[in-house]
Amino acid sequence: MRAAPLREGQDPAIHLAGFTPLSLSDFPGKLAAVAFTQGCPWRCGFCHNAPLMAFPDQRSPNAQNTVFTELMAYLHEARLVEGVVVSGGEPTWQPGLERLLRAIRGLGLATKLDTNGMRPNVLGDLLRKGLLDYVAMDVKAPPEKYAQVVRRPVDLEALKASVALLKGSGVRAEFRTTLVPGLLEEDDLVAIGQWVNGAERWALQTFEPKHANAKALRKRGAWDEDTTRRLAERCRSYAKEVIVR
Repeated sequence: MRAAPLREGQDPAIHLAGFTPLSLSDFPGKLAAVAFTQGCPWRCGFCHNAPLMAFPDQRSPNAQNTVFTELMAYLHEARLVEGVVVSGGEPTWQPGLERLLRAIRGLGLATKLDTNGMRPNVLGDLLRKGLLDYVAMDVKAPPEKYAQVVRRPVDLEALKASVALLKGSGVRAEFRTTLVPGLLEEDDLVAIGQWVNGAERWALQTFEPKHANAKALRKRGAWDEDTTRRLAERCRSYAKEVIVR
């Protein structure tokens, strides 16, 4: 029997937009629920979770979060779930992220964090406290193109710090890059590879135009299968495992 979840009124000051009860693909090697946090400072045109970009208005009664209570009640009863992915939005902007992870751990479940790496201080703190079993960090572009791709100013030193943290943490981790034609060229992948060089896993993600946030990107096609396969082969020298997702 799993430990009792946090009760009503013990919300850890984290705004969850919703959760997926069971995923077979988001947490490598585990059946997992996926919890989505609300709010991200970046505005990537290829984001497939565009409704999660906006931060909630904390002054509004509608901003009060009830999803946390629903999530914890579900996890308490779910027998197939082995872990929980905290995704977003960008979870490291949530003040209650640590408490959420501790609540999940309290139910005997593994934890995975999806992050864009913009807050290495938060990521490092969670790693030091042993609250993460797996981390996936998006590396969206080479340094010189980052601001253009995410459409906001970028602290490149913070991103580099997060990459270094994950490569040296001992925690299972992967870097992820979405292959968006027109935003990334083949040589850009080489530059990203040099940045993440030595990683355990680098996932190249196929761009899906229909899920893009920017209308202009919806009109673009994805790289074809042969091109994607060739790009993956070109990237294999930079990580122990390169996969196409």
